[in-house]
Amino acid sequence: MKSVPIALAATLAAVSLASAQTYLDSKGTAVPGFTPLVGCSTGGSCAGPASAANPLPTQSVNPSTIYSAQISCSGATSAAQALPSQALINGVVLTAGKADTGVIYLGPSGETASAGYPIGNTQNAASASYGATNLSAIYYLCTVATDVLLVTGN
Repeated sequence: MKSVPIALAATLAAVSLASAQTYLDSKGTAVPGFTPLVGCSTGGSCAGPASAANPLPTQSVNPSTIYSAQISCSGATSAAQALPSQALINGVVLTAGKADTGVIYLGPSGETASAGYPIGNTQNAASASYGATNLSAIYYLCTVATDVLLVTGN
């Protein structure tokens, strides 16, 4: 058996630990040679690679308030309308009103009844949730003008 000097053994252990980390892209593919950087400014420099001295941030900033609204369907029966502008961090839940009798179709700009996600008391789902960063990215189209869309998120 060969002996390895302690300093070399410590270096090899550190290399093994660093190479054991695997980072995946959004499709789950391993990204070779990826080193996360921390303390970066927009268009500027970074503090350096993530390390014990420069750890990756682990806490997200959650809003201290919850947005809640009741949106009338009265203006969205002939053409889809964007929901009001409201910044979101964690997303939103959209629910058909308890007394609604029609269908509310949800989706992106250009929403139509044939392409939208239907919610309503007569549908398989009364609610839908989205991870949008702004409520205005979601459009709605209603079949009954007196129905309402309940919105809550943050």
